[in-house]
Amino acid sequence: MNVQACFSLRSLIGWTSAAFLALATSTASAAVLYDQTPQDGGLGFYANPNWPQQMADNFTLGGAANLEGITWWGGYGSNFDAGDDDFLVRLYSNVTGTGAVLQEFGSVPFIRTPTVLFDSAGNAVYQYDFALTAPLGMSPGAYYLFVQNLGTSDWFWQEASSGNGDLWFRGEDTDTWAMAAGAGDLASRLDGTPVVVHVPEPSPLALLGIAGLSLALLAGRRRRQRQPV
Repeated sequence: MNVQACFSLRSLIGWTSAAFLALATSTASAAVLYDQTPQDGGLGFYANPNWPQQMADNFTLGGAANLEGITWWGGYGSNFDAGDDDFLVRLYSNVTGTGAVLQEFGSVPFIRTPTVLFDSAGNAVYQYDFALTAPLGMSPGAYYLFVQNLGTSDWFWQEASSGNGDLWFRGEDTDTWAMAAGAGDLASRLDGTPVVVHVPEPSPLALLGIAGLSLALLAGRRRRQRQPV
């Protein structure tokens, strides 16, 4: 009986420790929240005031997350026209009418990196990375990403190789958004940290209470077993 009692106590202590460790380590790390990979040889959709034209593409978050970075791909009307980029980035909650802006980032500090990709006209495609100064909390649901280059270049947004095939366009802010069904998707990626619902960790006093109760139960069981029949 003593062996069984000791085994039960060790099992209880082991279970308590394992549960505590599981609760303490249930944290999330940065991840790709949504990804539409650029298509080599794909179309380029102009998104600048010179034409003028604005573009937006939809995405869906399956769970709550903290948005930390936005990446997009695009290029210029000629390989020698990589001018004074000035990107305006917006997140829309919907694009009904002129749309509802959820968050706007003006003149974003981005990093431009050359890639080995080209558009359908043979123009070079670049990658643009924008790190938010502070994470943006976002709920599950559908959103729309808007990117426009306000610089002097005839900048285009590169087509993506994945997505639902739909995108939205208009001339300027006062215009109504129009849907181009089946026209393609726009290359972009969202990075951040998924929100994890944490189970409250047991306090040290609660753990001591569980251990004390277990010892009391085991002691009572031993006394009953020792009593003569």
